[in-house]
Amino acid sequence: MNKKTLPMVFLWLLLLPMFALSVSAPTVVIPNQSHLIIESIGDPETVDPAWAYDTASAMLIFNVYDTLIFFDRESVGDFVPSLATEWLINQPPKPGSPTGTDSTWYFKIRTGVKFHDGSTLTPADAEYSFERAMVMDRSGGPVWMINEPLIGSGWPDKSGWPQDSSVKINTAVESNSTHVWFNLAMPYPPFMQILSQSWASIMSEAYSIANGCFDGDWTNWKAYEDPGMSPLDAAGNVMMGTGPYKLDYWSHGVEWSIIRHAEYWGLWPAPHCSGYVDRFTEKVVYEWGTRYADFIGGYADSVYVPRAYLPQMILNWPTKWNPGMPTNPEDYAAGIRGLPGLPSLQMANYFFNFNTNPATGYVGTGSLVNGDGIPLDFFADINIRKGFAYSFDYQEFLDTMFWGEAVQPKSSVIEGILYHNPANPTYSYDLTAARDHFILANNTVGGIAEGVTTSGFKMTITFNTGNVPRQTTAEMLRDGVQQVFTDNGWGPVQISVLGVPWPTYLGELVGYPTFRSLMPIFIIGWLADYPDPHNWVVPYQHSDGDFTYFQSYSNSTVDALIELAIATPDGPVRKGYYYDLQLMYFQDIPSVGTSQALGRRWERDWYQGWYFNPIYPGTFVYHHWKGLNGDINGDNRVSITDAGKVSAHWNIPPFISGPSGYDVIADIGPVKQYPTLGTINIVDAGVINAHYREEI
Repeated sequence: MNKKTLPMVFLWLLLLPMFALSVSAPTVVIPNQSHLIIESIGDPETVDPAWAYDTASAMLIFNVYDTLIFFDRESVGDFVPSLATEWLINQPPKPGSPTGTDSTWYFKIRTGVKFHDGSTLTPADAEYSFERAMVMDRSGGPVWMINEPLIGSGWPDKSGWPQDSSVKINTAVESNSTHVWFNLAMPYPPFMQILSQSWASIMSEAYSIANGCFDGDWTNWKAYEDPGMSPLDAAGNVMMGTGPYKLDYWSHGVEWSIIRHAEYWGLWPAPHCSGYVDRFTEKVVYEWGTRYADFIGGYADSVYVPRAYLPQMILNWPTKWNPGMPTNPEDYAAGIRGLPGLPSLQMANYFFNFNTNPATGYVGTGSLVNGDGIPLDFFADINIRKGFAYSFDYQEFLDTMFWGEAVQPKSSVIEGILYHNPANPTYSYDLTAARDHFILANNTVGGIAEGVTTSGFKMTITFNTGNVPRQTTAEMLRDGVQQVFTDNGWGPVQISVLGVPWPTYLGELVGYPTFRSLMPIFIIGWLADYPDPHNWVVPYQHSDGDFTYFQSYSNSTVDALIELAIATPDGPVRKGYYYDLQLMYFQDIPSVGTSQALGRRWERDWYQGWYFNPIYPGTFVYHHWKGLNGDINGDNRVSITDAGKVSAHWNIPPFISGPSGYDVIADIGPVKQYPTLGTINIVDAGVINAHYREEI
C-alpha cells in the first residue's frame, strides 16, 4: 500500500456508517436560500457616511460603500487592501508617488473599480470624500475623528477661516492620477483604524454634488457647513458606493434591504459553494414575541435576543445558570445556534458632576444644612466620590443584570483595547472603606462636605426610562450609601431614583449652557469608535472629553499626558503613558465603570460565513451564505455524495475561487466560520460525518 492510498482507507473507514443510512438522509428546506433576513430593534438614522454616528446607520453604510482599507477579518489592528491597493506611512514615498513629509500617508487607488451607477472610481473621489466630510462636519457627528489627525483639533473653530479659502481642509487631503494622500497635523497611531470605518467611506464626487453635497467651490464652502439634515437624506436617502451590495429600499421604521452588486470589484464565488446571498434585509421588530416566533419558524435567519430572554433560548437554563452549580454546555432548540461569550468594546459607568448647574432640581436645597440637599460641588470632594464608589456592589450588579456575562472594568481603557492594564487598581464593594472616606469628608474643616455624617443629605439620581441596568445602578448606589449611613447611626440619607425620557435625559446632560450638566450623578456608557486607547481616555479623562466636559472635571497633567500619548508612536513609551493615565483615572475617580458586557449571537444553523469582529457596527454580509455545513454540492442535505467530493479531492490542491483564496469545494474548516485556506483532509470528512448522522 503506497502513502497516497493509506489516507483514502482512513477516510472511507470513517464514512462507512453513512452507506447504510444514506437513502434516508432528509433534505432540509432552507427558506429564502438566496435571501438573508435579520430582525432587530434598530433603525438607521441616515445613509450619509459623514453624518452617521449610530451603529444601525453604519451597518447599512459599510455594506454599500468601501473604504481605502479594511480590518483583516477578526482583527482590530491588522488591515487589508480595499479601494487602496498599497500604502506608505510616515516614510519617504516610492518612486512615482507624490513627494511629502514624514507626516504624509500615501494610498494608491485601485484601478477599474466601478460605482454602482457604472462610473469609474478615481483618486479625486477619495480626496473629495474626506474634504466634503470636513466641510459638512455636522454637530455631534463622527467627523471629529478625521479632523483631529488632519487639522489638529477634533472640533476646530472655523469662525476665523476666510470664506474664499479652505485653509487647512483643502491642503490636508490631496490627490493625483494614482494616489490620494493625507498631510497629518501630527503623528497619529490610530489613523488606520479611523480609515477603516464607515465615516471614511469613499463616495462618488459627481453623484454627491448632483444630490446637494459640497460642490467643491472653496469660495462658498461655509454654505455647506453643519446642515440641519444630510443632503443625501433630503434627496430621498440616496447612496452611491462601490461596495458588494447596493441599497434597494429603506422603509423607515420597518426595514431596509440591499441587493448584491454582481459587478463588485472584489468578485463573487460560485453560489451555494461557500456562496453568497442576493439580498439582505434587516427588519425592525420591536416585539420580542414576534422576533422569537420568526426565528424559531425559520423566517428570520438571525435575531436580536435581549439578555432577559436567555432562559427562553437556553433549554437547560436552570442548570446553565445556577450560582454554586457547575456550568453545563448550553442546549438550544433544534436548528438554533448560539454563540456566547463574545467580547465587547463598550463600558457602562456612573459619573460624578463636579459642579452641577444651578438650574438643577436634583440637589434639594443645595446645602447640607439640615440634610435637605447637597452643595452643587458636592462631588468635587474626592472622599465623597470614594465613599460612593465603595458603596456599590459590583459583583451583585453583574450577576443580577448580566447573569455573570460581564466583567467589572479595571479603568478607562477596557479589555480588548491596546495597552489595557489588567493589573490596574479598581474599586470594590467595601462598606468599611466607604465609611472611612465619608468620615474624612466630614472632618475636613472648611471642606465641601464638612459635617455630612451629622447632617446627612438629600439628592436625586436619574436614569433614562426603560433602561433597566441604569435604573438598577442608581438603586444599588442609593441602597449602598444609605446602608453605610444607617449602620453607623449617622444623619439620614434621602436619595431618590427618578426615570426620565431619553431626550430629556440627554438634554439635561449636554443641552445648551443654561440647561446642561443638571444631574449631580449621571449613568451612561461608551462604545468604541475605534479600538485605540485614545478613544477611551479622551471621553473619560480629558477636560474636553465627551463626558468630562459636562462633569466640569479637569486635570491639566492628565490633559498634557493624553496629548503626548496620541502623538507618540506605538511601543513601550506610548504604553507607559496609557498605564499612567489608567492609574490617574483610579486616583482621581471622575467616574466608575460598572460593566463591560459579553455579547451573544443567535443564528439558524444554515447561516454560514459569519465571523466576529468587535468593532464592526453589525453584520458585514459579503460572503455570507445559507446552507448546511458539510453540504458540499448544495442540495441541502449532507450525504454520501458530499463525502465522495471530499474523497475525490483528497490530497489534491484546493480549488481556488475569488480573491480570498479559499477552497469552495470541500475544505470545510471550523464550524461557524469561513472555510479556511488549506488542504482537504480527515477533519473535513469528520464534519460531514458528524452533521450527516445528526440529519439522520
